[in-house]
Amino acid sequence: MSENCTYIDGLMIDNPQTLTILSLLYDKISLPHPYDHDPNCEEIMRISFDNEGYREIERRWYRDWKKSNKELFDAGVLDVLPAPIAAQSLPRDIESMICLKLGPNKRRISTSDVLEGRVAIAMHALYAEGTPQISRLPKKVGPPLLGLDLPS
Repeated sequence: MSENCTYIDGLMIDNPQTLTILSLLYDKISLPHPYDHDPNCEEIMRISFDNEGYREIERRWYRDWKKSNKELFDAGVLDVLPAPIAAQSLPRDIESMICLKLGPNKRRISTSDVLEGRVAIAMHALYAEGTPQISRLPKKVGPPLLGLDLPS
């Protein structure tokens, strides 16, 4: 039986131990849609950020991380989820709708909202059909995995 999981703590799994453990536990690990952080993905929306230069740095981090894990992507162990809605179906006020999902005082989307997966989760909440099994990792994995502490 194939086991899959959806990682929601960001666009990248930065901790090599966490990536190794997830790769051993699951046949496939789905990552949030990166929106404009990956120039290879369909441009769903063009978000205006407070600091465009910082977005370019984050894009480079994301591109470098994907390149360093190319073998896992090629083998189908890592996969990027598609956007839950086509670009032509988005309403004009999508940014304000996402901000409402991110918090009552949120006025603008930050680059970290995209990089840390919050925009993907908000888009999923707004437009995805069905509810995939999404769960956070426990802070501590029990004895079968040597009790490794995982980032929360």
